[in-house]
Amino acid sequence: MNRTWKVEMDKRSMRHRDRKPHFLRVAAIFAWAIQGILMPWIPMPAHAANPDTMVFRVRAGSTAPPDAITDLLASPNPGISGQISLTWTAPQGNAGGVPIPNVTVARYTIHAATFSVDSLLGDTTSWWDSTTAGAATLQPPGYTPQSPGSLEGYTFTGLTPGATYFFGIRSTSPSDVGSPIDTQSGTPGNQVWAVATQILTPPRGPGGVLSTSLSDGLQVQLSWTPVAVDTSGSPVSISQYLIHRYAVIGSTSVATVSVPGSASSYTENTGGTVYYYRIQAVGTSGAVSAFSDYLDSSLAANRYAIASDDITTRVVMPHDAALYLLAANNPQGQDLALSITHQPQDEVDVTLRSYRVRAHRADTNAEISGFAFPQNNISVHLGYGSVVTPSQGGPVSLGSQGSIPAAVLAQIISVYWFNGANFVRVGNPLLTLDQSISVSVRNIGIYQIRAVTIGSKFRLAQGSPYPRVITPNGAENRRVFWFFDNPTGDPVQGEIYDVRGAHVCGLAVNSMSPTPNSLVWDGRDGNGAVVPSGVYLYKISTPEETITGTVVVAR
Repeated sequence: MNRTWKVEMDKRSMRHRDRKPHFLRVAAIFAWAIQGILMPWIPMPAHAANPDTMVFRVRAGSTAPPDAITDLLASPNPGISGQISLTWTAPQGNAGGVPIPNVTVARYTIHAATFSVDSLLGDTTSWWDSTTAGAATLQPPGYTPQSPGSLEGYTFTGLTPGATYFFGIRSTSPSDVGSPIDTQSGTPGNQVWAVATQILTPPRGPGGVLSTSLSDGLQVQLSWTPVAVDTSGSPVSISQYLIHRYAVIGSTSVATVSVPGSASSYTENTGGTVYYYRIQAVGTSGAVSAFSDYLDSSLAANRYAIASDDITTRVVMPHDAALYLLAANNPQGQDLALSITHQPQDEVDVTLRSYRVRAHRADTNAEISGFAFPQNNISVHLGYGSVVTPSQGGPVSLGSQGSIPAAVLAQIISVYWFNGANFVRVGNPLLTLDQSISVSVRNIGIYQIRAVTIGSKFRLAQGSPYPRVITPNGAENRRVFWFFDNPTGDPVQGEIYDVRGAHVCGLAVNSMSPTPNSLVWDGRDGNGAVVPSGVYLYKISTPEETITGTVVVAR
């Protein structure tokens, strides 16, 4: 705040020029009197506005210190590691706002340290003087203090994550008079402190998990690939692995066992009871990884990939299939995993459920295109919940019958798989106790539950055979597939002939078949030799039906 009192003296009105010093003395006395009344103020120099006028100015500048800050608050930033934010209310720039109210301070000085005033027996001066290395000065142009009563704030960055910091603050008036330290620092036990945010990067979840049944099902061995990196890809040290045991998938664990971080397997007695397990890695920082896939202690030693939104939708992989996901046993040379994604955008008209199953690297999550298991021995379970309701009302209930043939629902729902060109029906579905419909397959991809009416006799599915032109030695289209509906369950066989009518080979549902209701030909004869390029005849037959057509081999 500046105020100016102007004293003018017209020399022309003076009778005698030699009286000027007297009037100057009067004017100076007048200015000093004003200053004395308004003390403590700071005088400004006098100067001549023109040859006949003298001007004296006095600036209002209190020499009282600013008020001490009383409400300093420190809070760790929950989203960024190593940060603590401070807030406080802007004080009066002179004590009590007297004699000049609402003076804004010129700057703030904040000190931070990992030791407190109390550790120095309450000596605030010693604490302040010894913490200059952790000081921040807030002043224009980088920071503009606000008027008294306004909220102020500042964030310390680059602090040691997890460390405890103590804070003190002072302000300085426009007259360069410093305030006392904040009242909390000056009160024993009340100094403001906070722990710098520490965001722990967890280890990657254990990959390469496998269950092995031992002693005729009385024991189970769980194994995994040791975790070496965190989720950012940086090296990590593991202090322990947690083995969680469950009575049912999706329930609360009934027991948790810790094994050393150097371990890569765990064996326990089950007494023949089927339990379910998940594994977590714990870093030396205390950060805990995501869960592994479920494993079980059954004789089949299954591994489970579970949909995040429905635990009844899953892929069940017996021991031999789970082995294929390990780095030593697949062409990728990497631990692999399966994930299941709900695709509600596809659930229109007769499509009741739609899920996509994909294979990916366990470490980078990079998708593996064209992945298929060597054998037709994995089970895809699609939960139908209450989407299937018989005409009598109420959801389908299986009571205590367990897994039963799905013929009772054959006229209501079926499972379809996208083969790259069309959706084809997957044969021999089963209903399970947990209200899911299950099919045994070897391929992953998009699977759907559809409301359909199945014909009463054998027929090829729409789009079969697919593709009609195959290249046995090529990277793509190396096989031709026939998908069929077989509601009566009759035996199905196929034959391939050349254009002269010579028999080339026979076809049957086997390990190459992606579904139980499909036949596959790889362009080879009965001796395993690739056939010459040309047109070939096929015949697919049951005891009641025969379907014929042609496919082309292009080499």
